[in-house]
Amino acid sequence: VATAAGALAIPVALLFGLVRGRLIATSAMWREMSRISPQAVTPAWVERFLRGTLGDPSFELALWSDERNSFVDVGGGIYDLPSPTTARAVTLIARRGLPSLALVHDIALNEDLEIVQGLGVTAATLLENAMLVGELQASRARIVESVEQERHRLERDLHDGAQQRLTTIQL
Repeated sequence: VATAAGALAIPVALLFGLVRGRLIATSAMWREMSRISPQAVTPAWVERFLRGTLGDPSFELALWSDERNSFVDVGGGIYDLPSPTTARAVTLIARRGLPSLALVHDIALNEDLEIVQGLGVTAATLLENAMLVGELQASRARIVESVEQERHRLERDLHDGAQQRLTTIQL
């Protein structure tokens, strides 16, 4: 009976440890989410958010730049990914088959690689959505400016053309 209880206790303890680790990571993320105030989503903000959520003070976020054909840091400077060492790990996030982000973190987070990858995909989605919102706002501003210019042009044309005709008729 003791051997059977011991044999059953080991898998239950492992399962409990896995569930506990996921709950701790989830609660850390919710704790971080509850502390943030509404603000613009920038790469620097995402890097700080993931650093706090993962509990890794050395965490760095690298973004793929198509113009430079390499990774850049959150400030826009070229970023050389570290080679895998005993202290640092790199998790690459791809979107639509193309590189999107690189998460440079403590090697200890490799034990919960699914969580790191999930946060990376979420961060990539956040950044992509923020970029699309910015492009949409810029497009709307261009449309409003174009409509305003066209209105002024029509106003001038009506004023100048009608005024000339009325003056000619009056004479």
